[in-house]
Amino acid sequence: MGVRFSGGGSIVLVNGTFNSGGPESIIVSSPPLSVPFDSAQVCILWFISLLAGNTAMTYNFRIRRGTAITSPLINVDEAITGPAANAKAIYSGVYIDTPGAVASQQYSLGILGAGGGTNPIINDACMYAFVL
Repeated sequence: MGVRFSGGGSIVLVNGTFNSGGPESIIVSSPPLSVPFDSAQVCILWFISLLAGNTAMTYNFRIRRGTAITSPLINVDEAITGPAANAKAIYSGVYIDTPGAVASQQYSLGILGAGGGTNPIINDACMYAFVL
């Protein structure tokens, strides 16, 4: 007898751009998944491809337990230097969360940009969350 743990991914963009001077925007969210027991860990994988605006800026990639910018932040919020003006860049990451036994848990990737200029454009993004 086997056990099947839940998981799912999404490539549907919630927002195709974000403001270069804030506030944070949710870019992509995972579909709902059910965590079977309190100590189960969830592995979150994410990827984003973007075209920078006309001014170099920094990005804060935020993984949230939920689908809103007010949902709990689960990763360390750190500014990352972006590409030169009007350049393409690809970012990706992995994170682990232990939310407890919950049904329909979703995760989101948010971005906060700082630096001014025109807004960056999201070319592609995906997020996949699965129970370990």
